[in-house]
Amino acid sequence: MTFFNSLLVAHPQMYAEFIMVSTKTPDSMVSDYYVGVPLEHLLARFEHFEHVSESQLPEIIDSFHLGDATKEPFKSRFKFRHDTSGN
Repeated sequence: MTFFNSLLVAHPQMYAEFIMVSTKTPDSMVSDYYVGVPLEHLLARFEHFEHVSESQLPEIIDSFHLGDATKEPFKSRFKFRHDTSGN
């Protein structure tokens, strides 16, 4: 997270576009993590992440790790599983 935070500090005017979320997988010990950054060239700094298109992003997420869930683009892209399960 420290690396991600350093990017936030370097680009404070774009803070709402820095997002990290995850979804559960069938393997209870594994989750899929998604990182969103405002500038495409910043993605290269995330060695163990692969690029996915917007259409490949999950609509329903299990966990929110970083960002501002009260602002766009988060609000228009993601919903929490607990908000959609009817519980």
